Amino acid sequence: MGVSVLLFVGITASVLYMLQVLFPNEPVSMMLAQMIGIIGPIDMEMLELGQETHKYFTDDYDLFTKNEVRFFFHTSSPAYGKAK
Repeated sequence: MGVSVLLFVGITASVLYMLQVLFPNEPVSMMLAQMIGIIGPIDMEMLELGQETHKYFTDDYDLFTKNEVRFFFHTSSPAYGKAK
């Protein structure tokens, strides 16, 4: 049985037992912080291979705090290259 299946079964069992959602509908960064607090740090290999890791983690793989902001400009963006 894989770790993800075991985690899914554990979360489902806790929701059924407590009759409340373990991870309520919150921003992804908040859910990540709660999950890290409950199950421990995310595997480094998963962070390195993650396609959206840069959205939620710093370059040192620390979870962004709510006061941190990162701006991205893409060449396909209409705002790219325009002077203000």
